[in-house]
Amino acid sequence: MVALVSILSVALPILLAASDGQFPVPRAQKEFAQLGPHVRGYCGANEGDREVFRVSVLPFGPMDLTVSKATLVESKSLRNLYYGFVSALCKVDGMAVHKAYYCGPMCTAGRIEYFVRQLRQIKDVVKEFKAMEGIGLISQWGFPHEFRVDNVFIMMGQTRETVPSPLMGFVPSGVWEKLSGPEEYLKRKHVPVDAFYKLVAKAGDLNLAALVREKDAIRIVHAGLSVYESGVLFLNSGATVPKVGEAADAGRTYSVVEPLEKGIVFYETN
Repeated sequence: MVALVSILSVALPILLAASDGQFPVPRAQKEFAQLGPHVRGYCGANEGDREVFRVSVLPFGPMDLTVSKATLVESKSLRNLYYGFVSALCKVDGMAVHKAYYCGPMCTAGRIEYFVRQLRQIKDVVKEFKAMEGIGLISQWGFPHEFRVDNVFIMMGQTRETVPSPLMGFVPSGVWEKLSGPEEYLKRKHVPVDAFYKLVAKAGDLNLAALVREKDAIRIVHAGLSVYESGVLFLNSGATVPKVGEAADAGRTYSVVEPLEKGIVFYETN
């Protein structure tokens, strides 16, 4: 948490600095700056609203950032910097939101208890998501008619697809393409539209932030911000259970690993 406190205090000055030497990952600065219009557009419509900010920075939400072409340390630094940048432009106390999430063993125990209680329903969601082989990600943040499928964001009355940035693999990036609607993308991926919408609704009812298809697991994300994340892994047959201290992706490191059933593991990352 100390690292995030430090980054939050300097995020905006660093981003606005003219000298590349002050930026934590110099080669990323140009692509990072190109994220500004997306952040300013969203924050301009929701300035000072802490609850909107809290849900928008959920993993894979509209104000989250993934980094696919960087080292673990670089990804962690850039994602935390982005969180600080978003909180500054949205004029929300990002550290207070972080403290509410990162509140120690009591919160972790409550999240484990939640998954145990809802596991049967979540298993049904995982089964339905597995059947939609054409897509790798569904996320939602609790707003009616707003969600994400892969790199297509449906929000603020628009459907837009972002393209990962070429150098750092930022998603979102500074490049967007407008679509006629989510159905255009779903049909491209041969995903049944009605079944998809029902699955998004189920995810919302269960307070699941994201469903992610990974190489060795289906990852169900419940809560989080930046590299801090809580969820459950439904491991594929033969997959290895991750260990505490092991690197995940996008700057995350496993900090808690707790088996719930054979092949089903609760995790937290930081």
